[in-house]
Amino acid sequence: LKNCIIQNNFNYINYGEATDGRAGGVYSFGGTMINCYIQQNKLGVRQNDTRVGACYGGGVYATYTTMYNCVISDNRLLCKYADGGGIKIESGDCYNLTVINNVSEGDARMAGGIHVWVGKSMRDAGFNGVTKLYNTISMGNTGYLNVGGGNKDVAYTDCHVEVVGG
Repeated sequence: LKNCIIQNNFNYINYGEATDGRAGGVYSFGGTMINCYIQQNKLGVRQNDTRVGACYGGGVYATYTTMYNCVISDNRLLCKYADGGGIKIESGDCYNLTVINNVSEGDARMAGGIHVWVGKSMRDAGFNGVTKLYNTISMGNTGYLNVGGGNKDVAYTDCHVEVVGG
């Protein structure tokens, strides 16, 4: 995707089903996103019932994806497990992103801005699962955090975090 605006999309999980949902706005596997705005998208259950399902990426769900100069804002997740109100990324590189004012609502595991995950199943399958964030701003996001570590703006599960250049 290049120079796109992705907004006002609704990806709903059927009420009462124990199922997963990925991407309120953009689902990317191995793609590249340049100069895009992903805003005001929703992913989750319709009835505001956070007892069911798992949601990943209110704005973007990305695996093996590279993103440049994108703004991810005002997206919303509503599920029992709501990971990454702005972005759920499993592997990839992010350059110059602004991730602001995203919301994750649910009962557990909520990361409002960016949620980075590298699971054992990915490593066992031979994937390196490396995610790098360069010059990326994540702030003003809302979500309860009880994932592996981080805060409501950037959270990570099953990852090694290295901060370079302070």
